[in-house]
Parts: sequence; C-alpha cells; structure tokens
Amino acid sequence: MYAIRQAGREIRAAARAEVPVLTGRLQKSISNSRNVRSTGAHSFEISVGPHGSPVYLYSGKIEEEHPYMGPARGVIEGRMGDIFEQAQAKVLSRFA
Repeated sequence: MYAIRQAGREIRAAARAEVPVLTGRLQKSISNSRNVRSTGAHSFEISVGPHGSPVYLYSGKIEEEHPYMGPARGVIEGRMGDIFEQAQAKVLSRFA
C-alpha cells in the first residue's frame, strides 16, 4: 500500500510538471486518490489524473495535444523496485 501510494505521488508530481499551463486549473486538478483498490491476488491500483469539474471536459483534449500522463507514468516504471524497497524500509522501521 505504501509503495502504491508513493508511486501515485511521484506520477502526480511528474504529470504536474509536464502539463501545459494556461490558467493552472488543469495542473491543480491532477491528484491521486487515497483509495488503493485490489485488482486480484497481490495486485493493486490507484487512480492518478485530473479530477473534478470542469477539468474533465477538456483534459482529454489536452492529453491528445500534449501528452502528460503517459510520460509521467513512464518516469516511475524503472523506479518501482526502489520505491518498493523504500516503502518496505519505512514500514519496517515504523512497525517493527
């Protein structure tokens, strides 16, 4: 759970850095959900992206013109092992 949430925070930060800014409304709307969902045995997911109104009306168009979520996910693909190890160390230091 800690690793998934940390990955979500890093995706959010990378997406906010990549998104084109006109008014800042889209940039501020990019967030990760607090709920971690189980998608099967030992498989989990978290939602990261633009949330809220009226951003959902134009976020898809902006994503097509200037991709920002795809590259943001790509930023952490190679780092998931490190993110997991850091989260595991945090949990062990906190609860062990």
